[in-house]
Amino acid sequence: MKISMMKFYKGDVILFLVTAFLINVGAVLFVLNFHMDSYACIFLAMGFLLSLLIALLPLITYRQWTYAMFGEGRCTSYTVFNKKLCEIDTSKSVYYEFFDVHFRGIPPVRFAAISNEPFSVNPRGKSIFASAKFYGTYDRSKIVIFIYDKQSRNLVDLDNWIMTD
Repeated sequence: MKISMMKFYKGDVILFLVTAFLINVGAVLFVLNFHMDSYACIFLAMGFLLSLLIALLPLITYRQWTYAMFGEGRCTSYTVFNKKLCEIDTSKSVYYEFFDVHFRGIPPVRFAAISNEPFSVNPRGKSIFASAKFYGTYDRSKIVIFIYDKQSRNLVDLDNWIMTD
């Protein structure tokens, strides 16, 4: 079963691509409407560069564009481009922890992090924002993160797993 994290970012990606397209169309229409022959190339180049920067802005969050696949005795994490990041063998010791991340415009989302090695989402003495920092900087080669909801709750065996501190 596949659990995708891209659903939190899909709207932003589409918004930025549409905005970039509209900036390009606006620049072309402006040049055609005002007959800016001498400055047309400069204006169009500036419009193109601005739209390119806006279109690339969602790449700031590319680390979180992952999905988890649950299979027989394993959980595997992949990028949206199908590059394998991590595989957790659920027949061995599995460490897990829950944490919440606040996204813009929606209530906090509960996530689960699992690994075959001990880890900590919120190291002692750190702020309450440590879980959000963990979500952006965790070691993707050792830890699989997925949304913990009704759908994924049926896929995990918490009784046989070890909760980290």
